Amino acid sequence: MRFPPVKSRLIKVAAVIGAAVVLSVLYARFSRTIRLDSDDAAVLLETRDFLAGNYLLRGWITGYFSGYVTKLPYYAIGIESAGFRPSLLHTVPGIVYALLVLISLCLVYLKSRPGEALVAIGIAFAILGLPWHWASVLLPARQHTGTFVLMIAALVCIAVIDKRPQTRWRYAIFFILLTAAVFDDKLAFYVGVIPILVVLAARMILAFPRIRPHEAVLAGLALLSLPIEFAATTWIANQGGFRATPPHAALAASGAALLHNLTLEIQGLLLLFGANWSVAGSRWLIDPIATVHLLGVAVVASALWRIATRFFRRQDSGDLVLQILALGIIFDLASYVFSDLAVNLATTRYLSPTLIYGAIIGGIETSWLFSARAPRLLAASAAAVYVAAFASILFAPIRGLNHDDLATVKWLREHRLVNGVGDYWGAGILTVESRDTVRVRQVLTNSQGLFPYYWAAKSQWYDRRHGFNFVVIDENQHDSVSVSNVERIFGSPARRIDIGHYTILVWNRDLPVPPISASP
Repeated sequence: MRFPPVKSRLIKVAAVIGAAVVLSVLYARFSRTIRLDSDDAAVLLETRDFLAGNYLLRGWITGYFSGYVTKLPYYAIGIESAGFRPSLLHTVPGIVYALLVLISLCLVYLKSRPGEALVAIGIAFAILGLPWHWASVLLPARQHTGTFVLMIAALVCIAVIDKRPQTRWRYAIFFILLTAAVFDDKLAFYVGVIPILVVLAARMILAFPRIRPHEAVLAGLALLSLPIEFAATTWIANQGGFRATPPHAALAASGAALLHNLTLEIQGLLLLFGANWSVAGSRWLIDPIATVHLLGVAVVASALWRIATRFFRRQDSGDLVLQILALGIIFDLASYVFSDLAVNLATTRYLSPTLIYGAIIGGIETSWLFSARAPRLLAASAAAVYVAAFASILFAPIRGLNHDDLATVKWLREHRLVNGVGDYWGAGILTVESRDTVRVRQVLTNSQGLFPYYWAAKSQWYDRRHGFNFVVIDENQHDSVSVSNVERIFGSPARRIDIGHYTILVWNRDLPVPPISASP
């Protein structure tokens, strides 16, 4: 049955909206299986300050990326709609991840061959839309998901411009999206702007003198995004606005470090794709679900190989968007191996561009493999395993991951303890769990005393007029803030209580926290 064009479009729009709602609910539920920490809490505290009128976030020192345009707008809508509540740290990331998945599938649809779109979308959705275990690193508020929403949307613009280069407003949208992404998150520079510029430059060199005008315009806009981003960052700093902490990555120092990084990268990729086998003693435990997830790794590797061979054989100019995605993956993998970012498995979150870009190129480039009946049966069986694995986590009973946080907040409220300090990992999340009725500010200690910790923090928090009289220490963390260090600085507390993995030290006087200009 064929519908009139207008009705057909309305049906498609309704389907997309329905899918967005369903996915948002599912991902928000999935997010509740992940423990929140102060990295997550910081964005909620930033947003509340923004809505209170501090529109440039004056006094804030953010982490490596501010979230000013990639996270804060979503949370502003959330707070305005539902109020300041910890549950937003699950609801909003679920919505943002749903946006990322849908925009990625939109790009797959645009670039798929005729008759292969549904298969391509299914492959991409299985890899990206059905996270399992470590793939969930993209869900928490602290991650770069909002950055990739902008990046993939910019690539959608490139895909549309590549087909119809005459429409000027599409260039403007591409420029705004790319500039916003690199302004907020320098990761967008390494896996977005650089791959776009390198691919466009290579294509123009190979095609010279028959350069495609729209590719030259796109290259110019990508290059222009850098000084515009710098100007915006400088202006905000000059106005006393937020300051992002510069990344401190350096090159790997030795061959042993490179080998360590490469090993960790392989382990991290398997974790991200859900293809990791666990180890018991000296024996590998073969996990059937992880084994099926290896198919996702193979799909992405095959897609990369096809894109690279077409380019180097110069059979044709190749697809612009696919080349950008492939080069983004290569840059991501190479930067992880050759830098000092590879510390432990927790740092494999820096490989998330490979998962996102890989799902897109995997769907587009390998859909033809499943055109025959036998491969389709294999794909259907693998899809069933992906869905079952996702559902096993999605519908599992949610344990009290933040039970100790809530119990600690309750005790502090009951004893009317409002202003205190603590280690970073507990401070922010305790403040948010209390809905800002108990304020714990992060600090560091060293041989000279106790100092403010300016990471995802506001300098005005440490004004002595607040009168700090307790310290909260997370015993699960090995920060400089320990019971022995704190007692050495301030003497024995009037009271000590242990609640789960938290230790609370209370004094009957205000603690002499250094002024906001001090630092360790």
